[in-house]
Amino acid sequence: MLWLTQQDLFEWSLVQGAEMGLPHQFMSGNVPFLQADRALIGLVQGLALLLLAWLASLKIRQLVQANVLSRSRARLLRVILFLGFFLTWEVALHVSLDRIQETYIPDPVAFWKANPKLAATANASRKGVVGLNRAPQPGLFDQDHTGAKPADTIRIAFMGDSQVISSGSDVYAGKSTYPKMLESDLATSGLRGPQGQRVQVINAGMSGHTSWQGLMLLRSEVLPLQPDVLVEAFGYHDSNWALSHDHEVLTDSLALWRTRTVLYQSRVFLLLRTLMLRRQANLNDAAAEKDQVQRVPPKQFKRNLQALLDLGEKHSFRVVFLLEPLRDPQDWQRTRWHMEAARELAREKNIPLIDGFEPFARMSQPDREACFDDAIHLNRAGHKILAELVRDDLRQAGILVLPGSKTNPPLPSSLP
Repeated sequence: MLWLTQQDLFEWSLVQGAEMGLPHQFMSGNVPFLQADRALIGLVQGLALLLLAWLASLKIRQLVQANVLSRSRARLLRVILFLGFFLTWEVALHVSLDRIQETYIPDPVAFWKANPKLAATANASRKGVVGLNRAPQPGLFDQDHTGAKPADTIRIAFMGDSQVISSGSDVYAGKSTYPKMLESDLATSGLRGPQGQRVQVINAGMSGHTSWQGLMLLRSEVLPLQPDVLVEAFGYHDSNWALSHDHEVLTDSLALWRTRTVLYQSRVFLLLRTLMLRRQANLNDAAAEKDQVQRVPPKQFKRNLQALLDLGEKHSFRVVFLLEPLRDPQDWQRTRWHMEAARELAREKNIPLIDGFEPFARMSQPDREACFDDAIHLNRAGHKILAELVRDDLRQAGILVLPGSKTNPPLPSSLP
């Protein structure tokens, strides 16, 4: 285990699923490891306690051999010693590590979700320990509209991966993200809901999430916010290569959810889980190409989108598909079947589709690169362009209207 903590692994990659002992796990891409120095602290504590427990066990054996202690009482003391070792280690980890604030916390449904306490300082994404906050809390960075929905108001929720929430070095860039830019624009442009309602925009994106995790997060975190419109922007992480499919690990089994809920309360478990994930990351890197699959294949991706539509029908919200813009041609090729699956379902079901991909793909390479921080993350200029595309397409779909206007004349750019 000590060797695992010293491996020079990229801190921004992780395998999930190891906590259930599943034979197939996969890279999620965007959840931080327990850093090596903090893992080492926890292991040193455990080894010190193990040494003390071993010495106590030797003393018990000596007492039995000297006929000072009966064998039945010795067995009882060994059980107490065994339980005491883990209990003391658990307490030690609570004391030494609970002060650390992490960007993401484990979630028994979606595997990880946001720690909103770090919304203001979310750029510290590569620091801290995954899962050391025990108190239940909302799992979205955007906390602007978490209460009951006001009267005469509609809510538009955006769900997707880190492109929805990140810009520059900020994991959650707040008002610099295209959903929140859209919300700012509504006040200046005068756009409202179909019946003249005020519009609130909720940014429910999550780094590394696929459409399957989005389904889980929608059920647990977003539905209670009563969205009237859901804009989904998944696909990039769905197409990532892994050792197993999402649905094989991110099961929505009630029994599994309850098991994870209990296990995630243990700091010892979370420490050992991190070491398992490090080891699995090495295995994933060394896996042959023939042993890898896409996290969510296109057919499953289409089924997940259909499940979103079914939830929309059940809970009375409208679904809009959004195709993510990408910078590099190799990513265009990898995600093309997922994009086509979304297009196909949108045609079949007459679902509004915002094509954020094509306008960026048609740009010259220098102009396109000027809109991105890396292969997927937009900078402020890129978010501004996408916000305008989203605004105009939502108007075209009748979700946003200009009160008193019988047509949809183009609006001048009023985005920051």
